[in-house]
Amino acid sequence: MVTEAVIPGWIVPLAVLLVSGMIGAAVWTVRTMAIRLISELDRRLARIDEVAAEVTRVDADLKKLMIELPMHYQRREDAIRETTVVLARIDAVGARIDQFVRREDHIRAEALVNAKLDALTNIIMGKGHENH
Repeated sequence: MVTEAVIPGWIVPLAVLLVSGMIGAAVWTVRTMAIRLISELDRRLARIDEVAAEVTRVDADLKKLMIELPMHYQRREDAIRETTVVLARIDAVGARIDQFVRREDHIRAEALVNAKLDALTNIIMGKGHENH
């Protein structure tokens, strides 16, 4: 003879209650994790939006700088070339001044020699007239 086990009537409702509780706890855990995940994703997306706005601002500043840079910036080679030209011009002006000074000195020296020759000529001519 086989005896059947008798299950008390309160076990089935208890089992249903325990299974429902576990399912409810699992659903609550999944829901809480989903809320946290969504919150974290929203926070990260907001940060991405902030970074994108900053990138847009920096890009605009960079474009503005690229437009203004040729007006305010001089390349090293250009500066060297410009300085060389200015120094060459200054040297040319200095050379002209030197030539002018030398010419003036030469004119003064010639004038002095001419004055001495005139004085000597006057002396010689004066003596020549005194002897006659």
